[in-house]
Amino acid sequence: MLPRSDEEWPKALLTIARQAPPLINFDNLNNGEVFGHAQLDALLTSGSVQGRELGKNDIISADVSTVFTATANNPRYGSDLVRRVLPCRLETILERPERRTDFRIPDIEGHARANRSRLLASALTVLSAYVAEGKPAVGAATLGSFERWTELVRGAILWAGGADVLATRDGIEADDEERGPLNVFLYSLHETFETSPFTGHDLLSRFAVGDRAKLLESVCPMKQPPSPRTMGRHLAGMKGRVVNGLRLISPGETRNHNILWKIETISNGEGPK
Repeated sequence: MLPRSDEEWPKALLTIARQAPPLINFDNLNNGEVFGHAQLDALLTSGSVQGRELGKNDIISADVSTVFTATANNPRYGSDLVRRVLPCRLETILERPERRTDFRIPDIEGHARANRSRLLASALTVLSAYVAEGKPAVGAATLGSFERWTELVRGAILWAGGADVLATRDGIEADDEERGPLNVFLYSLHETFETSPFTGHDLLSRFAVGDRAKLLESVCPMKQPPSPRTMGRHLAGMKGRVVNGLRLISPGETRNHNILWKIETISNGEGPK
Protein backbone atom coordinates (compact mmCIF):
# COMPACT_ATOMS: atom_id res chain seq x y z
CA MET A 1 0.00 0.00 0.00
CA LEU A 2 1.32 3.46 -0.90
CA PRO A 3 2.32 5.50 2.18
CA ARG A 4 0.21 8.63 2.52
CA SER A 5 2.31 10.88 4.74
CA ASP A 6 5.91 11.97 5.29
CA GLU A 7 5.94 10.01 8.55
CA GLU A 8 4.82 6.76 6.89
CA TRP A 9 7.40 6.68 4.09
CA PRO A 10 10.58 6.00 6.13
CA LYS A 11 8.76 3.40 8.25
CA ALA A 12 7.45 1.62 5.16
CA LEU A 13 10.82 1.64 3.41
CA LEU A 14 12.66 0.38 6.49
CA THR A 15 10.14 -2.46 6.75
CA ILE A 16 10.74 -3.32 3.09
CA ALA A 17 14.50 -3.27 3.66
CA ARG A 18 14.22 -5.70 6.58
CA GLN A 19 11.88 -8.10 4.78
CA ALA A 20 13.99 -7.86 1.58
CA PRO A 21 11.31 -8.89 -0.93
CA PRO A 22 12.58 -9.23 -4.52
CA LEU A 23 9.82 -6.93 -5.79
CA ILE A 24 7.36 -4.39 -4.39
CA ASN A 25 4.44 -3.12 -6.44
CA PHE A 26 2.39 -0.06 -5.50
CA ASP A 27 -0.81 -1.21 -7.14
CA ASN A 28 -3.47 0.91 -8.81
CA LEU A 29 -2.52 4.45 -7.81
CA ASN A 30 -5.31 6.98 -8.00
CA ASN A 31 -5.97 8.33 -11.49
CA GLY A 32 -3.67 11.31 -12.09
CA GLU A 33 -2.06 10.98 -8.66
CA VAL A 34 1.43 12.41 -8.17
CA PHE A 35 3.76 9.53 -7.33
CA GLY A 36 7.02 10.02 -5.50
CA HIS A 37 8.67 10.98 -2.24
CA ALA A 38 12.12 12.22 -1.22
CA GLN A 39 12.76 9.05 0.81
CA LEU A 40 11.96 6.85 -2.18
CA ASP A 41 14.06 9.03 -4.48
CA ALA A 42 17.08 8.67 -2.19
CA LEU A 43 16.64 4.92 -1.86
CA LEU A 44 16.42 4.36 -5.61
CA THR A 45 19.66 6.28 -6.15
CA SER A 46 21.74 5.09 -3.18
CA GLY A 47 20.36 1.57 -2.76
CA SER A 48 19.94 2.09 0.98
CA VAL A 49 17.46 3.59 3.42
CA GLN A 50 17.92 5.26 6.79
CA GLY A 51 15.45 6.05 9.55
CA ARG A 52 14.52 5.73 13.21
CA GLU A 53 13.84 2.24 14.49
CA LEU A 54 10.20 1.82 15.52
CA GLY A 55 9.76 2.41 19.26
CA LYS A 56 13.37 3.48 19.75
CA ASN A 57 15.56 6.54 19.21
CA ASP A 58 18.22 4.62 17.31
CA ILE A 59 18.88 5.61 13.70
CA ILE A 60 19.47 2.56 11.54
CA SER A 61 20.32 2.07 7.88
CA ALA A 62 19.85 -0.90 5.58
CA ASP A 63 20.72 -1.82 2.03
CA VAL A 64 17.84 -2.44 -0.38
CA SER A 65 17.96 -4.54 -3.56
CA THR A 66 14.19 -4.66 -4.09
CA VAL A 67 12.77 -3.78 -7.50
CA PHE A 68 10.04 -1.14 -7.13
CA THR A 69 7.13 -1.00 -9.56
CA ALA A 70 3.80 0.81 -9.61
CA THR A 71 0.65 0.56 -11.67
CA ALA A 72 -1.65 3.47 -12.41
CA ASN A 73 -3.85 5.19 -14.95
CA ASN A 74 -2.08 8.30 -16.24
CA PRO A 75 0.24 8.81 -13.27
CA ARG A 76 2.21 11.99 -12.67
CA TYR A 77 5.71 11.85 -11.28
CA GLY A 78 7.21 13.92 -8.48
CA SER A 79 10.00 16.18 -9.72
CA ASP A 80 12.91 14.05 -8.48
CA LEU A 81 11.32 10.70 -9.35
CA VAL A 82 11.16 11.56 -13.06
CA ARG A 83 14.80 10.71 -13.73
CA ARG A 84 14.50 7.45 -11.77
CA VAL A 85 11.61 5.94 -13.74
CA LEU A 86 11.35 3.61 -16.73
CA PRO A 87 7.68 3.78 -17.74
CA CYS A 88 5.88 0.91 -19.43
CA ARG A 89 2.71 2.25 -21.01
CA LEU A 90 -0.12 -0.02 -22.19
CA GLU A 91 -2.77 1.47 -24.44
CA THR A 92 -5.69 -0.02 -26.29
CA ILE A 93 -8.36 1.19 -28.68
CA LEU A 94 -10.84 -1.29 -27.21
CA GLU A 95 -13.64 0.10 -25.09
CA ARG A 96 -13.73 -3.14 -23.05
CA PRO A 97 -10.12 -4.34 -23.01
CA GLU A 98 -10.86 -6.80 -20.20
CA ARG A 99 -12.94 -8.83 -22.69
CA ARG A 100 -10.10 -9.30 -25.16
CA THR A 101 -9.33 -12.96 -25.97
CA ASP A 102 -6.94 -12.91 -28.94
CA PHE A 103 -3.68 -12.90 -26.97
CA ARG A 104 -0.74 -14.83 -28.42
CA ILE A 105 -0.09 -16.18 -24.92
CA PRO A 106 -3.44 -16.16 -23.12
CA ASP A 107 -2.03 -17.02 -19.67
CA ILE A 108 1.13 -14.95 -19.44
CA GLU A 109 1.59 -15.53 -15.71
CA GLY A 110 1.27 -19.30 -16.12
CA HIS A 111 3.65 -19.17 -19.07
CA ALA A 112 6.25 -17.27 -17.02
CA ARG A 113 6.02 -19.73 -14.13
CA ALA A 114 6.24 -22.79 -16.38
CA ASN A 115 9.22 -21.38 -18.28
CA ARG A 116 10.95 -19.53 -15.46
CA SER A 117 14.18 -21.51 -15.61
CA ARG A 118 14.48 -21.17 -19.36
CA LEU A 119 13.71 -17.45 -19.33
CA LEU A 120 16.23 -16.76 -16.54
CA ALA A 121 18.89 -18.82 -18.33
CA SER A 122 18.30 -16.86 -21.53
CA ALA A 123 18.59 -13.50 -19.75
CA LEU A 124 21.77 -14.50 -17.93
CA THR A 125 23.23 -15.89 -21.16
CA VAL A 126 22.76 -12.52 -22.86
CA LEU A 127 24.42 -10.70 -19.95
CA SER A 128 27.36 -13.10 -19.71
CA ALA A 129 27.93 -13.07 -23.49
CA TYR A 130 27.88 -9.26 -23.52
CA VAL A 131 30.45 -9.13 -20.71
CA ALA A 132 32.59 -11.78 -22.43
CA GLU A 133 32.67 -9.58 -25.54
CA GLY A 134 34.04 -6.73 -23.46
CA LYS A 135 30.74 -4.82 -23.19
CA PRO A 136 31.09 -3.15 -26.61
CA ALA A 137 29.71 0.39 -26.93
CA VAL A 138 26.16 0.45 -28.24
CA GLY A 139 25.21 4.14 -27.95
CA ALA A 140 25.98 7.36 -26.10
CA ALA A 141 22.72 7.68 -24.13
CA THR A 142 22.94 7.01 -20.41
CA LEU A 143 20.79 7.56 -17.35
CA GLY A 144 22.36 9.83 -14.75
CA SER A 145 23.01 8.18 -11.34
CA PHE A 146 22.39 4.77 -12.95
CA GLU A 147 25.44 4.59 -15.19
CA ARG A 148 26.45 1.04 -14.22
CA TRP A 149 22.94 -0.28 -14.82
CA THR A 150 22.75 1.58 -18.13
CA GLU A 151 26.10 0.20 -19.25
CA LEU A 152 25.31 -3.42 -18.36
CA VAL A 153 21.56 -4.01 -18.68
CA ARG A 154 20.68 -1.52 -21.40
CA GLY A 155 23.93 -2.30 -23.20
CA ALA A 156 23.31 -6.04 -23.19
CA ILE A 157 19.76 -5.66 -24.49
CA LEU A 158 20.84 -3.39 -27.33
CA TRP A 159 23.83 -5.61 -28.16
CA ALA A 160 21.48 -8.60 -28.43
CA GLY A 161 19.24 -6.70 -30.86
CA GLY A 162 16.55 -5.60 -28.43
CA ALA A 163 14.83 -2.24 -28.17
CA ASP A 164 16.35 0.65 -26.23
CA VAL A 165 14.75 0.61 -22.79
CA LEU A 166 15.60 4.29 -22.29
CA ALA A 167 13.34 5.16 -25.23
CA THR A 168 10.38 4.61 -22.91
CA ARG A 169 11.42 7.83 -21.17
CA ASP A 170 10.76 10.00 -24.23
CA GLY A 171 8.35 12.72 -23.20
CA ILE A 172 8.21 11.64 -19.57
CA GLU A 173 9.16 15.14 -18.41
CA ALA A 174 5.72 16.27 -19.57
CA ASP A 175 4.33 14.29 -16.61
CA ASP A 176 6.65 16.04 -14.16
CA GLU A 177 4.49 17.79 -11.56
CA GLU A 178 7.09 20.55 -11.17
CA ARG A 179 8.83 20.77 -14.54
CA GLY A 180 5.74 21.81 -16.54
CA PRO A 181 4.94 25.00 -14.53
CA LEU A 182 8.67 25.75 -14.15
CA ASN A 183 9.11 25.53 -17.93
CA VAL A 184 6.31 28.07 -18.45
CA PHE A 185 7.64 30.30 -15.66
CA LEU A 186 11.21 30.42 -17.01
CA TYR A 187 9.93 31.10 -20.50
CA SER A 188 7.73 33.92 -19.14
CA LEU A 189 10.74 35.41 -17.34
CA HIS A 190 12.73 35.14 -20.57
CA GLU A 191 9.91 36.85 -22.46
CA THR A 192 9.56 39.60 -19.83
CA PHE A 193 13.17 40.50 -19.09
CA GLU A 194 14.94 38.95 -22.11
CA THR A 195 18.65 39.00 -21.21
CA SER A 196 18.45 41.88 -18.71
CA PRO A 197 19.20 41.21 -15.00
CA PHE A 198 16.32 41.72 -12.57
CA THR A 199 15.74 41.69 -8.82
CA GLY A 200 13.05 39.99 -6.79
CA HIS A 201 11.31 43.37 -6.54
CA ASP A 202 11.37 43.75 -10.33
CA LEU A 203 9.84 40.31 -10.74
CA LEU A 204 7.06 40.93 -8.23
CA SER A 205 6.15 44.26 -9.86
CA ARG A 206 5.81 42.58 -13.28
CA PHE A 207 4.03 39.47 -12.00
CA ALA A 208 1.60 41.18 -9.63
CA VAL A 209 -1.74 40.60 -11.37
CA GLY A 210 -3.52 38.45 -13.91
CA ASP A 211 -2.15 35.29 -15.49
CA ARG A 212 1.39 36.12 -14.48
CA ALA A 213 0.38 36.27 -10.82
CA LYS A 214 -1.28 32.85 -11.15
CA LEU A 215 1.84 31.48 -12.83
CA LEU A 216 4.02 32.85 -10.03
CA GLU A 217 1.78 31.19 -7.44
CA SER A 218 2.02 27.84 -9.26
CA VAL A 219 5.81 27.69 -8.86
CA CYS A 220 6.20 29.77 -5.69
CA PRO A 221 3.23 29.06 -3.39
CA MET A 222 3.26 31.52 -0.50
CA LYS A 223 0.93 31.78 2.48
CA GLN A 224 1.60 35.50 2.90
CA PRO A 225 1.86 38.22 0.22
CA PRO A 226 5.32 37.73 -1.29
CA SER A 227 8.18 40.05 -0.45
CA PRO A 228 11.41 40.48 -2.43
CA ARG A 229 13.22 38.48 0.26
CA THR A 230 10.86 35.49 0.14
CA MET A 231 10.86 35.73 -3.65
CA GLY A 232 14.64 35.55 -3.56
CA ARG A 233 14.51 32.32 -1.53
CA HIS A 234 12.17 30.74 -4.07
CA LEU A 235 14.37 31.81 -6.96
CA ALA A 236 17.43 30.39 -5.20
CA GLY A 237 15.69 27.01 -5.22
CA MET A 238 15.37 27.19 -9.03
CA LYS A 239 18.88 28.47 -9.64
CA GLY A 240 20.90 26.53 -12.21
CA ARG A 241 18.18 24.06 -13.24
CA VAL A 242 17.98 23.73 -17.03
CA VAL A 243 14.48 23.36 -18.49
CA ASN A 244 14.08 23.30 -22.26
CA GLY A 245 17.25 25.29 -22.86
CA LEU A 246 16.66 27.98 -20.20
CA ARG A 247 18.10 28.36 -16.74
CA LEU A 248 18.02 30.95 -13.96
CA ILE A 249 21.39 32.30 -12.85
CA SER A 250 22.59 35.02 -10.48
CA PRO A 251 25.14 37.36 -12.12
CA GLY A 252 25.79 39.38 -8.95
CA GLU A 253 24.22 42.03 -6.74
CA THR A 254 23.05 45.64 -6.99
CA ARG A 255 24.80 48.46 -5.15
CA ASN A 256 22.24 47.97 -2.38
CA HIS A 257 23.22 44.28 -2.13
CA ASN A 258 20.02 43.01 -3.69
CA ILE A 259 20.59 39.76 -5.57
CA LEU A 260 20.35 40.03 -9.34
CA TRP A 261 18.79 37.27 -11.43
CA LYS A 262 18.97 36.55 -15.13
CA ILE A 263 17.59 34.02 -17.61
CA GLU A 264 20.34 32.35 -19.60
CA THR A 265 19.86 30.40 -22.82
CA ILE A 266 21.82 27.15 -22.96
CA SER A 267 23.22 26.54 -26.42
CA ASN A 268 22.87 22.75 -26.23
CA GLY A 269 19.33 22.83 -24.91
CA GLU A 270 16.16 22.33 -26.86
CA GLY A 271 15.26 26.02 -26.61
CA PRO A 272 12.22 27.58 -24.94
CA LYS A 273 8.83 26.07 -25.72
